[in-house]
Amino acid sequence: MHDAPPVLLDAALRFADPGTGCAVVVEQCAKACYAYLHDPQGRICADAWLWNVLAAPAEPEWHDRSDKAAWLSRTPFLNPRHLVRDDVALPPLIRAGQLRVTWSAGPGGACASILLDGRLVGRLRPNETPGAALLARADGPLARRLDPGPA
Repeated sequence: MHDAPPVLLDAALRFADPGTGCAVVVEQCAKACYAYLHDPQGRICADAWLWNVLAAPAEPEWHDRSDKAAWLSRTPFLNPRHLVRDDVALPPLIRAGQLRVTWSAGPGGACASILLDGRLVGRLRPNETPGAALLARADGPLARRLDPGPA
């Protein structure tokens, strides 16, 4: 009998587009998973929350900035319940091989579609922040609602 593999936490996975020099970095920690689109110079030009690992809080974590150290310790932020879809279930990210990024050309440069087990879960376009996420119920400061149409 084999033990179940551990959930992939505190990991950063990089997906490069050799044609443009752009890359997507997907980072999942114990709180949430985010994706970052890097331009050919390595600068982040788009980002998006993809999902919470922990339960969505009732209120946004980013509102109370009275104590800067405490505010920074809450990053990366969880997306609050009113901005997270509850009608979509995703499998836990266990292996790096579950993620894939496909690339397409867009008006601003390379666009990245992020897939988990073949399902579109996020889309990043240069200079569109935040990017889009399947689990975003509504547009918010961490992610926009994902339009399943072409990149």
